[in-house]
Amino acid sequence: MVEHATRWEVAGGELQIYFPVESRALAEMLQARDPMERLRTVLNQVIGQPMRVCVKLDSSRAAAPGNNSELRTRFEEDPIVRAMLEKFGGRISGVKSPGEE
Repeated sequence: MVEHATRWEVAGGELQIYFPVESRALAEMLQARDPMERLRTVLNQVIGQPMRVCVKLDSSRAAAPGNNSELRTRFEEDPIVRAMLEKFGGRISGVKSPGEE
């Protein structure tokens, strides 16, 4: 899951992992208790000390407003989105860039 992150930062005993806006679903899944605990455990083993983990969306890489067809295509091609749509029988009804109403 972490391989889809766009960047990471360490500040004040906290690891901040940034995901692109189009991977919002993946970032939200990583914030669940079990995946987050696994990530903390691995991080603590590698670093050698406890650290907080924070998952954030990387808004600096958001698609330009008005480019929803490209954004929709990215969602439709995203393997995690496709898997969720198949599993729950969903469909993408609309796509909005961050900040759009």
